[in-house]
Amino acid sequence: MYGMDLVSLLFLGFMVIVSGFVAYAGDLIGRSLGKKRLTILGLRPRHTAAVMTGVFGGLATLLAVVALVMISEPVRTWVFEGNKARTELAAAQRSLAQTGEELEGTLGSLAAEKARLAAAGKKVAASEKEISALRGTAAGLRKSVDLARASLSASRKRLETIQAQYRKLMQESDALGANNKEIVRQNKQIAERNIRLEISVAQNEAKIQEQTRQLASLNQTVKDLQGTISGLQERLASESARTAVELKKLAEEVEGLQKARDEAEAERAKAVEALNDASALYTSMVARLKDMTASSRVKPITYQIGDELARIAVRSSLSAAEAKAFVLAVLESADAQAKGVGAGSLADGRHAGLVPRTDQNDRPVSPEQQLQRAVDDLAGKPLDQVVIARSFINTFQSEPVAVVLQVSPNPVVYRMGSVVGEVRIDGGESERLILQKINDYASGDLADSVVKKGMIPATGKPRPLGEIESDALFGVVRLAREAGRPLRLVFLAAEETRAADRLKLELRLR
Repeated sequence: MYGMDLVSLLFLGFMVIVSGFVAYAGDLIGRSLGKKRLTILGLRPRHTAAVMTGVFGGLATLLAVVALVMISEPVRTWVFEGNKARTELAAAQRSLAQTGEELEGTLGSLAAEKARLAAAGKKVAASEKEISALRGTAAGLRKSVDLARASLSASRKRLETIQAQYRKLMQESDALGANNKEIVRQNKQIAERNIRLEISVAQNEAKIQEQTRQLASLNQTVKDLQGTISGLQERLASESARTAVELKKLAEEVEGLQKARDEAEAERAKAVEALNDASALYTSMVARLKDMTASSRVKPITYQIGDELARIAVRSSLSAAEAKAFVLAVLESADAQAKGVGAGSLADGRHAGLVPRTDQNDRPVSPEQQLQRAVDDLAGKPLDQVVIARSFINTFQSEPVAVVLQVSPNPVVYRMGSVVGEVRIDGGESERLILQKINDYASGDLADSVVKKGMIPATGKPRPLGEIESDALFGVVRLAREAGRPLRLVFLAAEETRAADRLKLELRLR
């Protein structure tokens, strides 16, 4: 069943009132138009009156709804955001249902724990009853033992009396010395009675020992049962404590779930707001990019894919802060280079910088992640390195330059005076041909050789690896012409050169 709030009821009541007013006013207008017998677009007066009545009714209803929407905030929210509110309510109800299911599962676990504790309590009660019964049996056995001991004591007293009588008779027999046969007979009777009494005493002692053994066994059983009861009581106390802890934990989890739900609702509202802002910003950026693309693609290209904007050679064993400073310096230099060739600006005002892209596995990589990756590649490394900023895509004039960072080792490639390459030239040829052969070799085989050796060319620059001084080049050509014969032209490293350095060459004829 769906419940209706006060806003909905007021809106429906207002619409009923407005509908009645519109019907009444429409009837009046229809009668007035009918009496005037007006016509529109060639319609009959009756049809004209009906059409005008309908138009007036629709306009009146529309104006009433617009006025109510403009005046009442709840009605405006109900009209424009009703579906959204229902969607959010459904999501909240699903979250509440899930929380209720988790709470029901928790309550079920608690009920099972209570049932287990009740069963343990029943076992304790049964054990206590059994101990009470055993205690009654032990009391009865103690009474039997006491009676047997009393009987044994009486028998011993009678034996002592008979023995006293026997001693007295013996004394009388010694004194009188008569009637021997009667005394012998009495002695036999006394001996027989003595034997019977001793047998009775032995039987009573055996019975007492058996009862004592049974009493000891019962005492041991009682002791064992008391130990069992103590263990059950300890276990019951432990289970009660653990159950209390679990109840507290479950209460905290329920409270945490409710708090998490509230926080998730707040985060959802913030996310919706951020999404709206991002959508507006994205729309603005797309429009700006379209305008820039439409105006720039007809202009000359400034950087091709992979062209170098800036590079900085760094030493080994950098800290994270030092590495980040070098990376930011490279980006600043690239920004200055892009600004110098007339590049446009990014959203942050820079003319060249890092932009979102994807890696080799098509995973998105943000500018912050690219910056941190370059810092990680530089920091703490035991070798000298170079960080280079290159163009990520083809860039036309008036467009901002998207940059990628490249971190490479920067070892020593050539020592001072090392042979870089050599070419055979003929001094008998003209200076133009000799100069052309040297230039072809320097830009072809020599360039390929130094790149294979480890030199890092500045792609997109006029002289990506270095240059030969023109005076030295023309001097070699002049000397070759003066020799007038085939010679070997050797290219030597003028100084110690690392992979990221500009290669400076000396020329020697041999």
